[in-house]
Amino acid sequence: MSYMQLDRCLACGGAALVSYVDFGAQALANSFSRHPRGDKISRFPLGLNYCSDCFHSQQKVAVDPDLIYLDYPYASGT
Repeated sequence: MSYMQLDRCLACGGAALVSYVDFGAQALANSFSRHPRGDKISRFPLGLNYCSDCFHSQQKVAVDPDLIYLDYPYASGT
């Protein structure tokens, strides 16, 4: 699977997550296409939860890091 649902708080491990914003399915940052109508850009759920135990805020899903960083075009200092 290219992403996994986060059902536990990353800070305290609690399961009391509450959804407070949902942006639907979005493309990853820097997923540019030269041919927007011909290329299929993958989209992933983008939303935020907060933990009602420790008030930590986190994304609802974790995307596979290889999809984000394997061919990452940004280079700092350029």
